[in-house]
Amino acid sequence: MILTGNKILKEHQAGKIKISPFYEQQLNSNSYDFRLGNIIKIYRNEILDPKIKQETDVIDISEKEITLYPNKIYLGHTYETMGSDYYVPIIKAKSL
Repeated sequence: MILTGNKILKEHQAGKIKISPFYEQQLNSNSYDFRLGNIIKIYRNEILDPKIKQETDVIDISEKEITLYPNKIYLGHTYETMGSDYYVPIIKAKSL
């Protein structure tokens, strides 16, 4: 079940969905727009072995654009923290 924007707002106000900081202008018809932070990490290896520490390159994107390429794994973070004991949050990327 995907919640509507109105339901997200009501559940946030009721404390069932935690988003901090919460800005109502980032609320959409059935989603909330999280903002990508300024640091992106890119794995150096194409094949990731969880048994060994994987090296990453760190890129500061605060003052520049970045092109994301297929077949690479990127790690990013959001400015907002989110969570819920009642719902399973799903995050999907989108371009502007």
